[in-house]
Amino acid sequence: MIQIEADTWVVMREHAQRPKAVIQGFKNTAGEARFMVLIWDPIRSKRRLVDVHETLQAAEDSVPWPTGPTGDGYAGATFDRAEQARKIAERAAVKRAQRG
Repeated sequence: MIQIEADTWVVMREHAQRPKAVIQGFKNTAGEARFMVLIWDPIRSKRRLVDVHETLQAAEDSVPWPTGPTGDGYAGATFDRAEQARKIAERAAVKRAQRG
């Protein structure tokens, strides 16, 4: 993860030339720190919100590493998108349950 602005980080995974995600820090209406995870795109308007976390570490941890025959995260690996979607849905359900 590389900090590029005061409250902005890029998360690198399988490609050294292209970020996997952008994490943007902000404060919610209660003044609590939150971290948005966005799918990276060089065109800002094409970036998409994936999730919001309470800590920077949780936000970084939510960005998937590629899976594949080597499992090493380098070229040729593929993503298990269904698994990532399941994890995101599970986290959202836990957050809803915690809120009541």
